[in-house]
Amino acid sequence: MIRDRWQAFARRRARAAGVAFQDVPRVDIWRTAGGRCQCAGECGRGHVGRCTAAFPVGGAWHVDHTLPLRPDSPAVPRGPHVQANLRALCPECNRAKSNAVVTLPNGPLRRALLQTAIIQARLAGVGVPAYSALDGLLQLRPTFAPHVITLRLLPAPGHAHIDQRAMAEVKAGVNHPAARVYTHGAELRVEIPRWPRPLVPLASMPRAGLRFGVGVDTAGRVVAVDLAASPGVLVAGQTRSGKSEMLRDLVWHLARAGAGLVLVDTDGKTFNPFARARGLACAIAREVDAATDAVELVRRMMDAREVDIDQPPLALVVDEVHMLPMATRDIVLDIAKRGAKRCVQVIVATHRPTRDVLPKSLTDQLTWSIAGRVKDAAGSTVIIAESGAQHLQGAGDMLLAHGGRTVRIQAAIGGEADWARLPMLGAEPAPAPQVGKADPRYTRLPIDDRVDWAVERWKETGARPSATSIGKAFGGRTDRNRRARDTALEALATAGPDYRRRRSRAVGQ
Repeated sequence: MIRDRWQAFARRRARAAGVAFQDVPRVDIWRTAGGRCQCAGECGRGHVGRCTAAFPVGGAWHVDHTLPLRPDSPAVPRGPHVQANLRALCPECNRAKSNAVVTLPNGPLRRALLQTAIIQARLAGVGVPAYSALDGLLQLRPTFAPHVITLRLLPAPGHAHIDQRAMAEVKAGVNHPAARVYTHGAELRVEIPRWPRPLVPLASMPRAGLRFGVGVDTAGRVVAVDLAASPGVLVAGQTRSGKSEMLRDLVWHLARAGAGLVLVDTDGKTFNPFARARGLACAIAREVDAATDAVELVRRMMDAREVDIDQPPLALVVDEVHMLPMATRDIVLDIAKRGAKRCVQVIVATHRPTRDVLPKSLTDQLTWSIAGRVKDAAGSTVIIAESGAQHLQGAGDMLLAHGGRTVRIQAAIGGEADWARLPMLGAEPAPAPQVGKADPRYTRLPIDDRVDWAVERWKETGARPSATSIGKAFGGRTDRNRRARDTALEALATAGPDYRRRRSRAVGQ
């Protein structure tokens, strides 16, 4: 009888307010609340964070509407009497809150409901009615991940097609550059940023061989990368996008899987936690010449391996690949092409996602593409073959593309405790054996520095490079490259008559 009276009272209030009504037993609200007040501190009673007052058995407690039936502000939509909009409060918090609506960082459900109501109102304004969890459809309840809240709406029958005008209204209602609006089957889904973002600990990620978790998706489920089935990873994104954290995650999982490691980082301290990790084939390459030696070492180790047999994996991990000489990048591409059948993995990263740094011949070999926040849509297209990465929040908010499917993830974050779990060596391994100086086609060298490099190279080795090799070192047949080549030849021609005659014949050609 008590329940019937309360339900009848709630039904009359909902009807008077003109909102949807769902028959929700009070005991379900009690169980959801765990018998405690669900106020998140917005009522102003002075408690810090949440009011966790326990309701005594048989004691008084109230049912509150997160979005009130009659809000104080006319800009706030009226909240329905449905399970997604109901919560249990102690009498003091309920009286203090009254009909106010406060969207707090620690209140993701309230923010989701408010945004959903605003979007529904926007769509109704352009003649596209839509259903959501506010209409009592529990299958459309919002999902919560550490980085985003995903709202789910279903257009009413006869309005299954969401046109550009309706999509623009949705984006205007969300009003956040990092929000993502898209269709998923018949549903319209809206991802809104969540702040502050709870951390995703690296230690919580599962691992089975070369299959391991790297983060969670928009539904809070673990997203795994399987290098045994699909080798090669590309990670790209600008500063503070989470690129370095993702690389450390991958190296940590590979080290725990017993893989041999060759780490190249010529422009940072990304791999410092792994300087003495067991499994390193050589010391971390921190200079351009050392990077060339390390990459050449991997190629020699790959050539010595058998094809299509079970053997411990070997991983080449290159951060800031754009800083390597062109000849060294060609070796990386060769390893990526031939390494899969020899259990050799290639992981490449850069903060300059352009086609001159990441040619299609390389990206086609790396089956997993992970994009952090980038400057523009062109960079996003180079990494994952679609735009969208330019709107990410950074700090581990990333897009992972594989097999024609793109998933938004929050990358896991490792710390000192995770690095301490790795078996370590007594000292850093020896550097890779030297294979020679860096090639003058090193992209960060200006033309004049390439000329000086060519001259110094001849002075150190005593070898007299031919005009043909000098021409190849300076690239294409532009006037600038020709002038640089001729300047180098003039400097080298002082060596003697033999070289001068060779240079004359080359220039005459």
